Amino acid sequence: MTKLLYSFKLALIFFLGFTVQLKAQKIQEGLPFENKSKNLSQKNAYQRGNNGIYLKDFNQEALQRTGKIRCYSVEYNEQLRKNNPNFDRDFEAWIAKAIAKRRRDIANGNASTRTIGGVYYIPVVVHVIHNGEAIGTGSNISDAQVQDQINVLNEDFRKMAGTPGWNTHPEGADTRIEFVLAKRTPAGAATNGINRVNRNTLPNNATNWQPGFEATYINGTIKPNTIWNPDEYMNMWTVQFGGADAGLLGYAQFPESPIGGVGCGAANANTDGLVMGYQYFGRGLGGPYGDGRTATHEIGHGLGLRHIWGDGGCGVDDFCADTPTAGAANFGCPNVNSCTDTPVDFPDMKENYMDYTDDLCMNIFTNDQATRMRTVIENSPRRKTLLTSPALLAPATNYGGIVDIVSPLGNVCGTFTPTVILRNLGSNNLTSATISYQIDGGSTQTFAWSGSLAYKATANVNLPTQTLSTGNHSIRVWVSVSNGSSHSSDMYVNEIISNFSVGAGNSLPFEENFESNAFPPTTGTLSKIL
Repeated sequence: MTKLLYSFKLALIFFLGFTVQLKAQKIQEGLPFENKSKNLSQKNAYQRGNNGIYLKDFNQEALQRTGKIRCYSVEYNEQLRKNNPNFDRDFEAWIAKAIAKRRRDIANGNASTRTIGGVYYIPVVVHVIHNGEAIGTGSNISDAQVQDQINVLNEDFRKMAGTPGWNTHPEGADTRIEFVLAKRTPAGAATNGINRVNRNTLPNNATNWQPGFEATYINGTIKPNTIWNPDEYMNMWTVQFGGADAGLLGYAQFPESPIGGVGCGAANANTDGLVMGYQYFGRGLGGPYGDGRTATHEIGHGLGLRHIWGDGGCGVDDFCADTPTAGAANFGCPNVNSCTDTPVDFPDMKENYMDYTDDLCMNIFTNDQATRMRTVIENSPRRKTLLTSPALLAPATNYGGIVDIVSPLGNVCGTFTPTVILRNLGSNNLTSATISYQIDGGSTQTFAWSGSLAYKATANVNLPTQTLSTGNHSIRVWVSVSNGSSHSSDMYVNEIISNFSVGAGNSLPFEENFESNAFPPTTGTLSKIL
């Protein structure tokens, strides 16, 4: 990957847009695709238990150097998509187009989604799989340890000043992604976002306890029997790994594109999430991996990031132009330049969360990595729905929320009808709501809706027709009264802003005779197309 001088921002922006289009074109045209992990021969590969899975060379090296398998996501996801061998190619083609469109929308002032430019809040449930110990003992980790891991994630993803997640790198990004322990169970009851499960209550646990569990049992039994709706929760499991997986730190499931999943369907929904060894979930736990960065790394995978060495080496791409190329995984906290690049030969970004360095060496997601993750959250199945999850809101009896704007989006005509999606987030049926809205930050207007919505049900609501002048505009919408009860707009699930533009357009009927050399044409006689 060509590396550009950090100071040449304008050149970098141009290059990024060109690179995204070029890579998408290469994929579509069937040209060589670079993101392929090295295939290891059985002679040199380390086989894990009886499941027939071979470790990649970088994980073999990790095991030899540290006695730990830093990240098992690549091997795990290859197993998931064995029935969809084109997943990598299709996913990268899709996300390249999605990122290019996102950049165009932002540049044109048409960023029309819940919080583009703002903060994305992700509801989390942590399933603590334990062996019957008292809370705070062994694998039954304390509430404080769980919260400490959430704090680490937010420090890292938000690049918080005064924390280990802060950096001064010119490409260091505040991803504007935050994690919130769920406030509701799937049934709507109050929760602290921690679900404790005694492993002795799970099917066939005794025959699979070694002590600890291998990933095969975790994926096939623990996850499906404990997962909360992955459309509404980011599921995390803390476990005791055992058997062939005793040295494993964690792994995550990659996101899917809207055009197809890792298994050509939704069959993998009941395994979606992040699995962590309980000894590495939190901060101050001792050793090189005891400060919570394995979870940061794995969530990066869950939001679409690849290892900085592209799982191959200097000639393999991680699809982020501002991460210097790397020849392999780095360990410890070395100063190394493993690849030769032009025009400037930057060293390996050992501080990147997607490397294999020690936890206290890591402190950076780059701007391109942030863009990639936010694009996944905005578009990917079981990622985009997290932004409007009821789990972000404490239980309520009467609560309606605006979860999306159907119109206006992008470019619209001067006269249009705003359409929003109203969702019932309260336990009572929603029969009436006052929808408040502002155009261009002006005075608050209201619209009275009536109907009947059960818990979690939605309805499209048309607001009064608006006529605006040519130019850029915004609309902010929220619910202020539900079933006669007033409530404030909630930053998580009951407020949305859409930025859009009104074009000059052409009055109808529009006629064009196609005789002019100008494009777009300025005159014409076309009045009907048959």
